[in-house]
Amino acid sequence: MSNQKNENTSPEDKCDNCGETNAETFWDYEDGSVLCEKCCKKIGDEWNERIKADSEDEEELPSKTEHKKSESNNTSEKHANMGKYVIGGAVFIIALILVFSARTILAGGTSNGVDYSTNQVAAGNLAGTGNAAARSGSVQNAKLALVDFSYKLTPNKLTVGVPARIEVDASTLSGCMKNIVIRDFNVRKTITSSDNIIEFTPDKTGIFWITCGMGMGAGSFEVVNADGTRDTSAQAQTQATPPKPTGGNCGAGGGGCGCGGG
Repeated sequence: MSNQKNENTSPEDKCDNCGETNAETFWDYEDGSVLCEKCCKKIGDEWNERIKADSEDEEELPSKTEHKKSESNNTSEKHANMGKYVIGGAVFIIALILVFSARTILAGGTSNGVDYSTNQVAAGNLAGTGNAAARSGSVQNAKLALVDFSYKLTPNKLTVGVPARIEVDASTLSGCMKNIVIRDFNVRKTITSSDNIIEFTPDKTGIFWITCGMGMGAGSFEVVNADGTRDTSAQAQTQATPPKPTGGNCGAGGGGCGCGGG
């Protein structure tokens, strides 16, 4: 504490604690405040401690302000970095979608041995020689899976007029390929792991196609006569031409094809 005793009071001397102006002695403090002799003896030490505390608070204030400013800058940087990660992730996902779409939709593109401009399929997924589906009672049974991006029925011969029960391997399907269409027999079904059975009765002979809702992934099967002979009529031959992809919405839950995704 730095103070001095004013023996000669002046009219402007006034105690900042009690307001006394007529005291013979006043004490000056470093902050410019004044106490009369009576108040100085009573609370002088407390008054001086208050002055020191106020002085320390003023010195700390710029540091605290700067610290808060630094914290604010750090938060802004974190938010900016997070935004970069989100944008980067979105760009990566969009790039993947474009890659898969290009593989499955663009005319003239090929993938897994399938030419999507003409929908030509692997030879092993076309109707050919072999036995007709085995019967269990009055029902003939077959299995269906997606192989080389085209549907493959095993065996790929059914008998006309006999109810068919086709068990689909859902684990091989993704995207719109889960929406299976056999147009000539009015079959359309979205396959799930818990609902993977297709049932219909083939009522005509010839070669027919299984596709997704957009006409993709075409694979063929044949319906033969009851004695196992083939129908060689003109109608059967024209049905052997694979359908071309239709594009647009597959009808399996909205949106585009999504053949490349799950």
